[in-house]
Amino acid sequence: MSTLINNQSSHNLKDFHAAAYDLNRFQRKNIALDAIKRQTPISHIATRNSVSRKFIYQQKNLAIQGVEDAFSKNMRIEYDKELFNISVTKVWLRQLVLSLSLCCHSSFRGIQELLEGVFDFQISIGTIYAIIRDAAACAQSVNNEENLSSIRVGALDEIFQGDIPVLVGCDPKSLYCFLLSAEESRDANAWGCHLLDLQDKGLQPKYTVADFGTGLRAGQRESWPEIPCHGDVFHAEMDMGKLFYYLDNRAKTAMSTLVSLESKMTRAKKKNKPQKFTRKIGDAWKEADRAIQLADDIGILNEWLQEILSPSGPSFEEKRMLFDFVVQELKDREYLCRYRIRPVRIKLENHRDSLLKFAELIDSSLAGIAEETGVSLYDIRQIYILQVMSRDNPKRWKQEHYIRSRLKYKFYELSEAVRDIASVVVRTSSSVENLNSRLRNYFFLRKQIGPESLDLLRFYLNYRRFPRSERPERVGRIPAELLQGEELPHWLETLGFERFRRFAA
Repeated sequence: MSTLINNQSSHNLKDFHAAAYDLNRFQRKNIALDAIKRQTPISHIATRNSVSRKFIYQQKNLAIQGVEDAFSKNMRIEYDKELFNISVTKVWLRQLVLSLSLCCHSSFRGIQELLEGVFDFQISIGTIYAIIRDAAACAQSVNNEENLSSIRVGALDEIFQGDIPVLVGCDPKSLYCFLLSAEESRDANAWGCHLLDLQDKGLQPKYTVADFGTGLRAGQRESWPEIPCHGDVFHAEMDMGKLFYYLDNRAKTAMSTLVSLESKMTRAKKKNKPQKFTRKIGDAWKEADRAIQLADDIGILNEWLQEILSPSGPSFEEKRMLFDFVVQELKDREYLCRYRIRPVRIKLENHRDSLLKFAELIDSSLAGIAEETGVSLYDIRQIYILQVMSRDNPKRWKQEHYIRSRLKYKFYELSEAVRDIASVVVRTSSSVENLNSRLRNYFFLRKQIGPESLDLLRFYLNYRRFPRSERPERVGRIPAELLQGEELPHWLETLGFERFRRFAA
């Protein structure tokens, strides 16, 4: 019986081989496609074509491998295709060295390694130094010819490279950097000399925005006595936020301590020894209650301060009264955490008028529009509040409908006038803070080149195109274009190089 079964299986296997051998290439392709589609079971495909399932899997794998080979071959052809030719000259290499240093933040050793590894070209550290130094000299001559008369607001700040102060100034609207200088000190004399030099270039802003550095403000008072210096509200909000963060963490720690003591008391009760934790838990409850209440109070005051220092809201006089209220509330709670609350309170109290200068400027601008148009100051202020309100706020559209119904055809004209105010008023020096964050990526150049590298860096930042920005008018343009109002060439062309351009296909 077993012999009969073995003979039968051998006979079927021979039939399968014979049927598979007789299939042409088109039939084999169709079998492979049917197997790949997976719409019909493999056993059914095998029965239908009188072949084994092993043969079906072989054809399927051959088809898949053929497709992979075809695509990999096409990819190799595409990768090996010559796109364009570059004539590598010494002038072109100078452009490459500059671009690697400024665009890629590459070190001198990194530039050496790239040129040797990719171009099989050896270059010395001294040559790289000479290339960047020559570019810095050319950039300095471009910087000396700048015209700063169109800048209306100046943002000033100080940044440190190690222990060396660097004085920084920029235009918040265009982000044009008009000052970048390393000094031995940041006193009034250092600031005053630079501000006077900038005045010779036409810089005469309506006001400046800065933090409360004594040297900076003293230098401006001596050099520009008629130009006010507004306080940077960001630092005030940051100090208040840090105070709330500290007190909130302290309250959480007090609660954790209380929970831990209660857990220990629960275990002690099981041993009939709860007495030693009773007093500790009572003291912990009082401490946690005080810490939580103080954190909640400072959190509320923090939110109020942010509203007061926001561009929307009440008039300057009302903001000043609310500001004094917040300061007084901080003073009333100083005894609870004196070493943390007192410095913040004193800073706010001493710089109240400087911090609220922006509100005074908004009031005077709105009053001027009201007088010019004959519309009430209340309606003008409501339009202004509407302009600074987020579009995601559901209250905005209800408020806009109410104002439109009152002012009718005047609404659009007044909105345009008020929109200009909202875009001109600067409350913070965030633009110069943003500039400072970008500067730190390049300070390695100063160690290798010297102070003149700051001239090259300032030039590059002013003539580098914005690849992206939250403001659409900045995208694809350079700060110098935004400042001067005209199109300017690429920064390499401004330095005297001829850029490589591909021929049209």
